[in-house]
Amino acid sequence: MKKLNFVILLLGFFIAANNVSSPQVPVTGTPISEPVKMDTFSGYSLLYGVQPDKVSISQFVNSVSDGQSSSIRGIYSTDVFALQVVQQPAGNAGYVSPTGGVATQFSMASNYGSIGLLAHNYAAGSDFFDLTFGNIIQVVYGDGHIELYKVTSIYRYQALSPYSSSSQFEDTYTGARYSASEVFYQMYSGEHHLTLQTCIQQGDVDAWGRLLVVAYPL
Repeated sequence: MKKLNFVILLLGFFIAANNVSSPQVPVTGTPISEPVKMDTFSGYSLLYGVQPDKVSISQFVNSVSDGQSSSIRGIYSTDVFALQVVQQPAGNAGYVSPTGGVATQFSMASNYGSIGLLAHNYAAGSDFFDLTFGNIIQVVYGDGHIELYKVTSIYRYQALSPYSSSSQFEDTYTGARYSASEVFYQMYSGEHHLTLQTCIQQGDVDAWGRLLVVAYPL
């Protein structure tokens, strides 16, 4: 009997562990009541979040640089956006900064070799809708070096459970339905690339769907 209880306990732990680490598609429409302080670096100027025609790329790089060569600190696209990038708290792959002018790096995407950047549609995510095919996105690292990505694909999905990160999704172009894991792997795995994600609002439902913009390195 003790052996059976141990097996059941072990199985329960295995299931719980897998649920925690299973791929998800974060919700990027609903405000967070208590924002988490993400970054201890205090050297940022007020240049991020302004329109790119008001700030040059060199000014923007200087405003977000902190000397960390392995950390993404900003993204810039001419005439579209100039956004600071912050990291998620450890163990919280669903966190998205509610601050305007700020995108959040999706830690789970990094495990699959891609760069995922999340933003709420009521904040920085609203800028993602202005991206179109061929736009160049400049990813700025803490030491000031830049990597270039070109937008190649734009996807729109309806979330059948709008406020769930494990919702099923329907492609608004084809009508095909996918699980959260299928959408995650399609958007964040495979050859190295950049994916920007925000929510699509429909009527009063601010997380009705998901917009995902995919860009590949130049």
